[in-house]
This record gives sequence, C-alpha cells and structure tokens, in this order.
Amino acid sequence: MHKGTRSALSLFCTFICCLDYCVALAGESQKVGDVPPALALSRMLQDPAVGEVSWDKLKGKVAVLEFWSTSCGPCIAAIPHLNELVDEFSQKPVVFLSVTGENEEHVKSFLKRKPIGGWIAIDDFYDVTQTAFAVKAIPTTFIVDASGKIAAITHPATLTAEHLNEVLAGKPCTLPPPEPDFATGDLGVVPVPVHTIIEISIKGPFPQPKGAFDSRRWDVSSGGFVAEKAYLRDALAEFFQIDPKLIIEKIRLLDGLYDISVMGPRGKTAELKAQFTESLKTAFGITVQTNRLQMKVYAMTIASTNVPELRLVQKPGGGGGQRGGFLLRGVTMDTIARQLEEALNVPVVNETQSTNLWGAGLEWELSESERLLSRLDRRIVSLTEANPASIVSGELPKDLQDTIVGRDLELLKLELAKPKERQFRPDREKVIKAAREQLGLKLRPANRNVTVLEIRDAR
Repeated sequence: MHKGTRSALSLFCTFICCLDYCVALAGESQKVGDVPPALALSRMLQDPAVGEVSWDKLKGKVAVLEFWSTSCGPCIAAIPHLNELVDEFSQKPVVFLSVTGENEEHVKSFLKRKPIGGWIAIDDFYDVTQTAFAVKAIPTTFIVDASGKIAAITHPATLTAEHLNEVLAGKPCTLPPPEPDFATGDLGVVPVPVHTIIEISIKGPFPQPKGAFDSRRWDVSSGGFVAEKAYLRDALAEFFQIDPKLIIEKIRLLDGLYDISVMGPRGKTAELKAQFTESLKTAFGITVQTNRLQMKVYAMTIASTNVPELRLVQKPGGGGGQRGGFLLRGVTMDTIARQLEEALNVPVVNETQSTNLWGAGLEWELSESERLLSRLDRRIVSLTEANPASIVSGELPKDLQDTIVGRDLELLKLELAKPKERQFRPDREKVIKAAREQLGLKLRPANRNVTVLEIRDAR
C-alpha cells in the first residue's frame, strides 16, 4: 500500500519495495479447480499465429499461465528456468503463456535483451486477466490441465518438468496447493454470476485545510482506493498508476480538493476501474484513456561501470528517496529511472538494456530552494501551505513574521510564485552530473513515444 501526503513544501519520498513471492487470495479469488470463463488479453506479442486466444482454443492442452513484469526481479530471475521448460516440452501439448499489463513497446524492447521462449500477451488497460485470476503479487504461475481446470498455483521457480508430466498424464499435481481443494468447473462453462457491490463516492471541492492534505492510496487489504482532500489530478495519477507528469489534460481538470472512495470486493480491480471511469463522466464530464505520444524525455544509458555507487546484487531489495538523493537495494534499472524521473521532473526512459538487479546510492548537490526546504521546520511548512498566495504578496502570517526573514523570506516568495510542480526542485544539471559520476548513467535529452493518460471532454 502506498500512502503519501504531497503539498507545495512537503518532502515527498517514494519507497520502492521488490517483494518476494506472495499470493493473497480472498473473496472471489481463484482456487485450484476454479477458472475464469475467458481470457481478456488485448494483444499477443509472441505466438504461433493463433489469433485471439481463448480457453476453447487451449482445451486439450496443458497451459502454464505466468503473470510477470519487466520490473520484477524474481520474474526476471525465473525466465531462464521457464525457457528450459519451454524447450523440454516443445513437442508436447503444453502452452506457456506469459501475461503482463505493461506497455507493448517497453515489453518488446525488454524481449530483445531477455528473450522469453513461450507465448507473450499484453493484458488490457484494466489488467482484466490478472484481476480475473485474483493475482495479488508476481511472479505467479497457474497450471491449467487439458480438461480446463486449474491444477496448481505456484511460484515459477518451484515448477518442474515432473509436475507438468503429472498434469499431462491426468494425475493430480504434487505441487502443494495454496488452498484446499474445492469444487472444480470446466473452462467452457460460465459460472453463476455473483452479485458484487461496488461503492463509489466523490465529494468536494473542499477548501484547503490546515496541515497536511492530498493523501491518496490503494488499500491492498480491502482492494479499494481512497483519496482524502486530494487534488483531482493527483488522485487520478494514483488510481490509474501513472506519473502525474504523464496526464495530458485535453480539458482542464477542476481545481479544489476532493474526497474519493472506490470500494468493492477484492480481486475486482478491473470492475472498480471501469465503474470509476463511468463515475468520472457523471461527476466531472470527463473521459480517461491511454495513448502514445512523442514527448521530450531523458534517455538513460550506461556510460561506465567503474563507478562507486552502482553495484550488481543477487537478491531483490527495497529503499527509496531521501532529500538530495536516494538509496536503493536490489532493484532494476526501471526503478532507478523512476527515481531520477522524480528528481528531474521529466520522464526518464530506460535504454540501458540491463536486466540485472542493482544497488544504487545517489547524492546530488542541493539546490538553493532545496536547502531552504531543509531549513524550514514542519510547523512553518504547515502555516505556509494554508495560504501561499498571501506570502507571495507579502502578507506574512503573524506566526511567521519573526521566523522567516531576510533572504529566506525572499526565496520562499520566489518558490511559492512558481507553478506547484516546479516548487523546491533539484537543479537538473546537478542531478545529471551526480548520476554520471556516481552511477555511471548518462541522461541525455531525447524525443520518445511514451504512454500517457489523456483527459477529454465526455460531452
């Protein structure tokens, strides 16, 4: 779960965690024997010209359904093992299907560096297939037998040829199931619909409160989304899991703060997103959709490996941002790119072609505005958040008149006069220089096609 508070003067740190394998199944989650009625894949990147993939076409074959992503360390580590199984069962009725919800061009670029032997499919915008299988963490592997029943749910590293031969022979799979056996159902039979209640609440706009605000989060335990006194743009970015800089407003979003709640059964993320999209039409008269646009970015490549703060590691780890830098343990280059993107406030495209895990520590020279932020204590930050326009105009609150004076006051006025997204930012050249010297990473301006979330008029 991510929960953050972002405002003009607050220091916003994002902690990145690369989780070990974990499957949390609850509510209407999939169990051994239960299978969703259909695959919901938007397109196949790699397959033997089968056209649309459906369970009917897979009947009579054993299907190994793998949920993964290019930024998941354990997923990448499992690729060679799965490729060996693909080769071993190439002459047998076994289909290996890897499913990811990532951008198609990004996946294609990854596959040039790290080939995958089986079929590869892109889940649609709402990750319908992943949601249908109630996948709560990756990598997760489902084995579906020839009769169309889930035979096992496991981690790809524990899957062996022996397990697949058991399923091919019609025998129970000896992989320990994550849940006790339940009643099974054939793939071609549509289950009896289950009544699900999805509750969506949008309230606002509200005046800016005193103290912290703009909080929003996906709650893993409930499967729902909550935003409290949040800017609409920030709430949409968190809900649709996209960088706010990649939201393109074809129609301007409303100002003000909103309370937003989107709640429903766990494992129904696709339904939550679909109904929330409809609610946005009703509440604000807007539609949201993804698109590919050419934008100015920084292209990130490896310039040197003889550097002090970038090292290969064997296990995934965590870490996060801190004032003037970041410290990461066991992450992919995509994660490092996202941290640099946060500092530069410009999209960073990873073109390193690295599929390894890295430890990375970066410290750049603080800008004058960053040093000012370091000197302001939390009480001052809260007071300035309440009415930044008054400080810009020189009407300093009484509580601040004897606290912020001289050069600090002038700097504060200059920062608060800037657009919100440009306030208290690092010096880009200093970040780029530090990345080159400490991490051996070159960041150069470029034009690239990137995935954006477009906001359009629904009327």
